[in-house]
Amino acid sequence: MPVTERVDDEQVNRKDDRTSADAVTPEQPVLAHVPQNTPEIGKLTAPPELTEERDPTAGLSDRRDEGGNGPAETHPHGTRSGSFPDVGAPEISMPGLMIGEPLGDTGDANSPVGVLAYWRRVITLLAVVLLLGALTVWEQQTIPDRPAKPVITIATPAPGATPPDARLISTLVRTRSVLDKRNAKDFAAMFDSNGVVVAAYSGGIPEAGYTVPDVAGFVSNVLTDARLSLLGWRLDNRGRVIVLTDGWHTRPLRLSVNSTLELTPLVALVFQVKDAEWALRWFLIDATGLLTQQARSLAWQPIPGP
Repeated sequence: MPVTERVDDEQVNRKDDRTSADAVTPEQPVLAHVPQNTPEIGKLTAPPELTEERDPTAGLSDRRDEGGNGPAETHPHGTRSGSFPDVGAPEISMPGLMIGEPLGDTGDANSPVGVLAYWRRVITLLAVVLLLGALTVWEQQTIPDRPAKPVITIATPAPGATPPDARLISTLVRTRSVLDKRNAKDFAAMFDSNGVVVAAYSGGIPEAGYTVPDVAGFVSNVLTDARLSLLGWRLDNRGRVIVLTDGWHTRPLRLSVNSTLELTPLVALVFQVKDAEWALRWFLIDATGLLTQQARSLAWQPIPGP
């Protein structure tokens, strides 16, 4: 039957055409091995020109036959043959510190240090030491030297002894009060109207000496920086009273043009009776140390209380 054979031939040709068309359909995924000459990332290559003469299925059979493209064999441990397991490197987390970076800031380790910065601490300590030394010297100059008080032998009044004259007791109490307050006006008022005799103590009351005419000026000078105290008193063989005083500030006393006497801490004030009152007549300085010796060797009476 010729009609039937013609129909079968047309069906066969349509089947072959559909098979060829399905082989190059874009929707069908094609498993192909990426060649080694893969273009670099970022570069765009022109797509190959498709021509009718090129067989789209050409090369598929060759690529399947290449080594390593076939189905991989699986070992018992779960690793495929021809491949290596991916082993991740351990990550070390150290905030702010890179591996191989030294600890601390060593950016300026090799930078030179200035001379002032190197010696700054030494210079500061030296300045403090010099300041303390200067303050010590200044304090030593402002505070006068106070020698130790001399040893005084105080006599004990004998039982039934006649008490001192009331006017003498009043004079001694007044002298202590004036010297404690360093009252120059009241102290000058206690001197003899004929002036005060200033001399070095030579073991007794001198008959002559330098008489200071300006009593007020003399008193103001000797009372400056003085810290006075009365140590004791005694009578001499002529009825005069010698009072030991301590705490006078050492300084030179210019008595005349050619006469200068050094004031000592220990001074004897000598009173005598004038117009029925006790008046201060002599101001004796312990220039030779005899007054200090007699303070220990002779008996002195205590200064009465107020």
